[in-house]
Amino acid sequence: MRIQEISVWNHDELVPMLAESSSEGFRHIERVIHEYETGINTFEQEGEALFECRMHDKVVGICGLNRDPYSKMTDTGRIRRLYVMREFRRHGVGRRLMDAVIQKSGKSLRSTGSVHGSTGCWIFLSQLGI
Repeated sequence: MRIQEISVWNHDELVPMLAESSSEGFRHIERVIHEYETGINTFEQEGEALFECRMHDKVVGICGLNRDPYSKMTDTGRIRRLYVMREFRRHGVGRRLMDAVIQKSGKSLRSTGSVHGSTGCWIFLSQLGI
């Protein structure tokens, strides 16, 4: 398992994740692809990052960190687009992605503000103490 910041965008590597997330009724992988490719959100502001988890050279998880555009405080971050492919859930992928986001946020963002997600997402984040 390898967690790293995405430095080179490769749409094709996210196609399996897009298909799976869409079949589960989630649109956030579709959104991250659209926003990245249109320049709406490329995770390039200071303190921002988009992380991927790779196993056997396959992207199996993704999670981003943005500055919160709705906060009056400029050092508030937002966890964005966390998704782990079904086959790799409950194997520590989500935790490792969140660890990377938390470590990155500590360098330039004082707090992580709002999180939007499913009930499963909230349960997961509460288990992490977030």
